[in-house]
Amino acid sequence: MPALVPIPADHRLARPQRLGFLPTLAFWRRRDVWKIAGPWTAAFVCLWTLLLDLFVRGLVPAWTSAVIAGAGPVLFVGFLERYLRARLERRWALAQAGTSRV
Repeated sequence: MPALVPIPADHRLARPQRLGFLPTLAFWRRRDVWKIAGPWTAAFVCLWTLLLDLFVRGLVPAWTSAVIAGAGPVLFVGFLERYLRARLERRWALAQAGTSRV
């Protein structure tokens, strides 16, 4: 599994997520993030589309189906970003603790 490169505190990617769960475009423009999250995101979007087609088609109005279809992937990507950021911060803290001992 590829490792995430730590983000310096003064970098533009150090900005927090809006509302704590919305995706940040600058974070998702990083290649190392897509190497880790790309396959998971593609699998989720395919499964989400299939499940919507199976369970929602015909039960709710078209506009409601469109809102549900759009909100699912946005929330998934936002929460995945939150997880990756927490993991990145943990690695950064471990790296800083390791270099301060030397």
